[in-house]
Amino acid sequence: MEVTLKLPDETYQLAEQLALITGQDVAEVLIGALSSSLQPLNNFAAIEQSVNKLSDEEVLALSESQMDAELAEELSVLADKQQRGLLEIRDQQRLDALMQVHNVGLLRKAHALREAVLRGLRPPLEP
Repeated sequence: MEVTLKLPDETYQLAEQLALITGQDVAEVLIGALSSSLQPLNNFAAIEQSVNKLSDEEVLALSESQMDAELAEELSVLADKQQRGLLEIRDQQRLDALMQVHNVGLLRKAHALREAVLRGLRPPLEP
C-alpha cells in the first residue's frame, strides 16, 4: 500500500541521518520506525483479554503501574541522546526495545484503567 505523508522537517532530517548511518533508504527507515511504533498494537486483543481476567486488586494495581525506575531512566537517557543526535546504532536497538516495553506497559495500564472504571473500582478520569 502506498501512503503520502507530510513530515516535520526535523523528523525527515532525523530519518535521513539514520538512513545515511545504516545504509538504507529514507523510506525504509520511516517504514521501520512506523512498524516498530505500531507493533504493540498487534497484542491489543491479547492484552485486553488478559486484563479482563485479573482480580479487582490486580486491575487496580495495574491501572496505577509505572515502568521500572531503572528502565525508565535508561529510556530517558537514550531518548535524550537520540534528540541530540548522539545515539549510536547499538543504542538505537536498545531504545527501540525499551520503547516497546514502555508502549506495551501503557496499553496494559490503559486497559486496566478502563476495566477498573467498568467494574466501579474507580471513577473515570477527568478531562
